[in-house]
Order: sequence, then C-alpha cells, then structure tokens
Amino acid sequence: MTAPGFSGDGDCSSEEWSSTWDTTEYIDGGWMLYVRILSESGESTTPIERYVNIDNVPASPELSPYGDIVVEENGIVVDSAPVDSFLNVRAQLRNNGDRHARNVLVVLYENGDQIASETLSRVDSTDVVEVVFGYHPTDAGLSSLKIEIDPSNTVTESDESNNEQEISFTVHSIPVGVDLALREGAATTNPRVANPNGDVTLNLRLENLGSSDASGVTFTLERWSELGWELLDTRGINIVSGAGYIDVPFTIHEGQLDVGDALFRASVSVEGVVDLDPTNDELEFTLLADEAQLQGARKLELSEGHVPLGFFGYSGDNLLFTGDGDSIWVHRVNEKYDLFTCLELEDDWAGEFAISSGEGDSANIVWTRRLIDQFGATVTTLSFSTVDLSCTNTEVIDLMPQLMLAEGTYWGIDLEVEEGKALIGGYHRDLFTSGTYDDVTSIFMLDSSTPLDSESWQLTREVIPVIEPPAGMAGSVQVARGSDWTHMTYQAMRDDGTGSERVGTFYAHGRLGDANWSFKTALGDHTSLGQLSVLQNSDGEDVVLTGWKEGAGYESELVLIRSDSALQDKEVKRVSAAGVSTLVFVETARGVQVFYESVGPSGRQIHYSMMDAESINIGAPLAEGALVMVGRSESTGETHIIYSSPTMDWR
Repeated sequence: MTAPGFSGDGDCSSEEWSSTWDTTEYIDGGWMLYVRILSESGESTTPIERYVNIDNVPASPELSPYGDIVVEENGIVVDSAPVDSFLNVRAQLRNNGDRHARNVLVVLYENGDQIASETLSRVDSTDVVEVVFGYHPTDAGLSSLKIEIDPSNTVTESDESNNEQEISFTVHSIPVGVDLALREGAATTNPRVANPNGDVTLNLRLENLGSSDASGVTFTLERWSELGWELLDTRGINIVSGAGYIDVPFTIHEGQLDVGDALFRASVSVEGVVDLDPTNDELEFTLLADEAQLQGARKLELSEGHVPLGFFGYSGDNLLFTGDGDSIWVHRVNEKYDLFTCLELEDDWAGEFAISSGEGDSANIVWTRRLIDQFGATVTTLSFSTVDLSCTNTEVIDLMPQLMLAEGTYWGIDLEVEEGKALIGGYHRDLFTSGTYDDVTSIFMLDSSTPLDSESWQLTREVIPVIEPPAGMAGSVQVARGSDWTHMTYQAMRDDGTGSERVGTFYAHGRLGDANWSFKTALGDHTSLGQLSVLQNSDGEDVVLTGWKEGAGYESELVLIRSDSALQDKEVKRVSAAGVSTLVFVETARGVQVFYESVGPSGRQIHYSMMDAESINIGAPLAEGALVMVGRSESTGETHIIYSSPTMDWR
C-alpha cells in the first residue's frame, strides 16, 4: 500500500498508517507478517516481522486413535492365543483439538459385537490417554478387534471421521489329544522360601494343554549330585483332565537341603497315547534354601493415581514415597501397612526418582524437578534432599545446571549412599551443545562426602562421552563405589560385531573425578533392566555383581554375573524369565537379594535369588503378582516387597 508522504524539510517526523487484513480468506495456522518502507527512489528499511496465529474454527476437541492396538497375555504382546485365554487389549487415544473432551465413551468390538467399553471422564487438549479392556475369546478363528471412540458422536469434534481403529487377531482352538507340560515357574515351595532347618513341601504344577484327558501318567523327581542325577521319587497319577492341571506335592525332609541352591529335575510320561509336544515333558529347576522368611502379605491402601516410587525403613518405622502426576508424596507406614500421608516433597516433578537408605535414620532422595528461572522460563534440574521419619526434609539442593526443554534433559538416575558418602550417575542429553545443536548424550557423575552441604558436590561431566542412548530415554545408569574403583553399568545402542543396531548393556570403572573412563566393555545384547552391586571378597578386592534382561516376550532371559573388576574371572548364570519386566538388587549383610518378576503357568510370579562374593544361587517363585519395587530396613533386617496382586490391588 502507499503511505502518506513525509515532509521534506529535513526534520525528523513520524506518521501513522494502517491496513486491513481479512483473516477469513486464509487457512488456519501460523502466518508471518512483514512490514517495510520502500521509497520512490528504491531505498527500503529493514523489515519488521510479526507472527499471527489464525484460528477461525471454534475451539473443539478432536479425538483419534494414537499408536497401535496391542493384545497382551500376562503383559507380553501376542498376535495369537488359545481359546479361553484371559487377555488385555490396550489402545491409546489423543485429543488433537484445542478444547478438552468430557465423558468420552470408548468401545471394543469383536467381529462387530460390543464386548467391552470404558468412559473417560476428561481428555485434555493434546493429552494421550490409554484404555485397557479385558478380552476372553471363546471362539477359534480370525477375529476382528475394533476400537471406536465416541460411537454415538455425543462429543462435538472438528473431525468425526477418524474415530476408529481395527486389527486382526488369531484365536487357536485347544489341540485335540494329550499334551502334558511342566512349564517354567511350575515349582513352588511351602514355606515359599525353603528352610534348610525344617521340612519343605515342593509343589509341581502339571498341566494338560490338550483337550483329551490323560490317564496312566508317571511322574518322576530327581536331584543332581556329584554322582549325577539321583532318583528321589516316582509316582503314578490316575488322570489329568483335558485343558486342566493338578499340583503334585513332594516332601523334602529336614537335613536334605543345605543353605544355597540345589538342582532338581521333574519329568512326566503317559501310557497308551502320544504326547503332542514331548519337549515340555521335563523341567530342570533350582530351589534356594535360605535363612530368609516370608511374612504374610498385607493390603496397601494407596489413593487412586499414586504409584510407589521408593521405600525406607529404620528401627521399625517406615516411609513410602509415591508419585501422583506432578507430585512426589511421602507417607508414614506402620507395622500393619496403614498409610498416613505426611509430606508433599515436590509439586512439579519431572519424572526421575532414586532413593538410597544409607546407614542413618533418613532417606536420601534425588529427583528431577521443574521450576521457573529468573527470566520466567520453565527449566529442569536434578535435586537432592533427605527425609527423616518425622516427614521433615532438609533444604533441597539443586545439583545440575538448569536446562530449558530446548537445551536437553537428565534421566536414568541412580543414587548410592554408603558411609555418609553420596554417589549419583545419570544420562545428560545436551541439545544445545555450546550453541552447535549437535544433540550429544553423555553420562555424568556427582559425588560428595557431606551431601547436605551444597558446596561439597563434585560434578564430573562425560565420564562416558558421546553415546547413542536407547530410544525413548529407556536406559538406566547404575553406580557403586568399590575399594579399588568406582563402578558403573549403563545401556546404549551398539552395532558392532553383527552390524545390526541393538541396545547393549555396558560395564565401566574408573576413578572419581576422572572424565572419559578408559575401561568399558559390552556385557550383552538386546538388554534392559540393568542392576549393579559391588562387594568385597576375603582379600578385600572388589567383586562386581551385575544383572540384566536379554530378549523379549516369552524368549526373555535373566542374566546374572559375578566377576572381578576386569571381568576375567566370572560366573555367569542365565535363567529363563518369560516377560521379565522388573529386576531389583537389594544389598544386605549376607549378600545381595535378587528380586525379579516373570510369567509362570498361572500368571506373573515374583522370584527370589541370592548373590554374594562367592556364588550365585537361583531360587523359586516367591509370590503371585507383578513386582513394582523393593525397599530395605537394614536396622531391622527386613526387606519390603511392594507388588500388584493378581486381584489388582497393592500389597
């Protein structure tokens, strides 16, 4: 447009001008407007720019499926399952609109018939919400599973055409015939931790995965000794019903088990018919005889939305830390596991949390949190505090430089406090990279001999420099002090050897304060759930205990290693652990307790094993349920196991 002319008397002057822009003629979205002055002689000023967001469409929700529909059996993703299986169907939906949606009905259909539904009270703008439906197929064949959002169109959306998602799922019939099976996790004991000083009842679950009854069954139990397999018992079983199971009990008398693990073998045969799958007719398993005793489970009344994060105990008093949205809460716990909420430790939690009991009467906590800096920007940092049994926390100390979202993040944090000395390790993703925006991830370490003194903390950057982290920030760093070295395990992507890219677990050691540790080596492929502890042998030398998960789904294994710092003299044990999703090391005066959770014949099971400076001892299932976390009260010698029971309540 042409603006009025300016006076030509040489004096400075200013005039106003305006223009009309009809935004209804343009599509919604972001537009950049530029303004400059152009004289008749061709001279121009530097453009002035303004960003304008056009939004002519009234605010409304816009719901659509997000990601893929998955079907799970005991937490393991499957693409087929037998008739009468108990499955879960998981789906996610996203609100892509600019207004929240209320009372959103989500329906699951099988072959066009509605079989389940759930109503979401509210889905905020940009939020992603997961829904989980129970699925119990009763007919064999190829089934169509469809998720439909708001089928009656009661929610007014900007786009109603993208509310459905569908997959195909195969349901197998139960095979005709007899298929006797002894599956991993079939051996349990009473008491659940075998006592070397009393009788132990060994129960073995024998299943018939076929549709026909099995009669004339012979069951044999053997034990390994220095002379080979030693026969303990042989017995006949009249009948095992088709698609059923029986428990076969044996008594192991006092004096037959020494402290440590013992290897057993159970086998089964049937007369007159051919077993459909003879590969599952035999099971080798170990029993751990240990001084530990398992007390009865107690129900934990957690408020809706709270997820256990950590547990601390001292002299019979206990604290439970939970996360709920952006908050970290502290609860006092009595001997009956009654909860008394006493402190909101953080109200802008950024998702990372680690706890260490140390040796005192206070829990040591490190977590990531968000705050507003002096310029009004939201930043994230890593913070430290302690909480005592009266629910009083010390002053929060910010340990790491504050990062805006565009500058990077901290994650995969681990904390160890021993003899008053604190050690922290974690990943640092540096998006800014001194202004080059190279997006570099490294591992840092923090240490302090007096952790309540904010000036005492020492930061060592790039202890492990320039790694490619697992996708979705899934890795975790584990740290431990030793008498010889400071030790670490971590996960990173690797493509060496095979040329294929996969997640590997790595071990490294070095000196506190040194960057770019020279000793680092790969431990395993396709890994997750890393754990680390360091003990000393009789000569005072470091013994490194590590564990991780390898593989996925029903092919998952738990790998445990006991070695020296150079990983030259080592013992390795691999344990079949289908669907293992949690692994926890707990240090005690007797060694390291190992807790993990995997899928057994009837669902998820929590297993208990022991490691020390001399041996690795694998145990049997401890309880039914999904392991969440484990805490230790060394002053009372108690280990507290927090898990979700098969009835979906907290224990």
